[in-house]
Amino acid sequence: MIALRSPEETLVLVPHIVGYRPARQLVLCGLDQRVVDASGRRACMGPVVVVDCAAESVGEDHARFIAEVVGHHRVTKAVIVLYCDDLAQVEGTAAARLEHVHAMALQALAPAPDGFLASYAVDGTSFVRVDGSEATVRSLRELDSCQAAAELVYKGSSPLREPPSPEIEAKPEAERDAARGESARAERAERTPQAIAAQLAAVDALLACPDAGRPADRMAHARMCGRVSAALCNPDVRDRVLLYGIDPAVETPLAGVGEEELFSRLAAAAGRAPHIDRIRRVIALLEEVASYRVRGEHAALAAAGYLHWWSCTNSLAAKRVRQAARIDPGYPLAHLLLDVVSSGTMAPWYSALTAG
Repeated sequence: MIALRSPEETLVLVPHIVGYRPARQLVLCGLDQRVVDASGRRACMGPVVVVDCAAESVGEDHARFIAEVVGHHRVTKAVIVLYCDDLAQVEGTAAARLEHVHAMALQALAPAPDGFLASYAVDGTSFVRVDGSEATVRSLRELDSCQAAAELVYKGSSPLREPPSPEIEAKPEAERDAARGESARAERAERTPQAIAAQLAAVDALLACPDAGRPADRMAHARMCGRVSAALCNPDVRDRVLLYGIDPAVETPLAGVGEEELFSRLAAAAGRAPHIDRIRRVIALLEEVASYRVRGEHAALAAAGYLHWWSCTNSLAAKRVRQAARIDPGYPLAHLLLDVVSSGTMAPWYSALTAG
């Protein structure tokens, strides 16, 4: 856990939490840590909301939305940061609007002895507090020597300069052809217990591959991904992959589990914190499979969306689910998740462990 000695030190944290250095964006960064994942090493911090302000100035809608998020998640500690090109842009009306965002969020803040809400404007070199406190413009370099910055450097954390692309880049045509042929063969296979076991073994092999994105034999890897992509069209396979992703007690995708036991295990997992690193591995596999653009792409995308939602990254969940729905508008899992994500509903394990 990173120790913060003053509200402004949270400005050091924000790019590391978001994962990149924001620009022309309004960021709400909740700092409450209420849940630890199954590994005991990763704390779920948040909520984190990033609003693009490149084409639209901060206004009433932003203030209302930020306040709703703060209230819904019972936030007690947070910072609001407007990243801009120049602090001179945050004067007069613009400053008043940002102060209004702060005031509405403050009203929604849940009471806590150590709670706080601080709001800042930041450009490439300087920052200033914009919530009615001291309005002295200060250099960001002042924060380089703080303890939080030193701890982040020690941990090897390094935010990207630009936000990572949420798009899944398609594989080269030759590799897609190899995957397509294997996908067609897998599609013709009977859905027997033996076939499901073989398909799950292929999933297990991909999960065990340390360099899934850079395999030594690209064509063999493509064929295996094509096989898995077609297999994911079978809910019996897909749901076992999802169970492996969300339930830390499951060691491998379970081929021998019956439908009733599978449903029971999925229901039980709803009350337990997942292993976030495992979920990310399974998401990476599903998105790798989807990059071949063969039969089953929609199932891989929807399953990835489900696991993004389960790991509380709802924005990426929405992206993947919409991609799946564009390919197959009638796909049940995509249709269900669209409603869930659009309503702002969090994963059931998170809601259960943070209730009260």
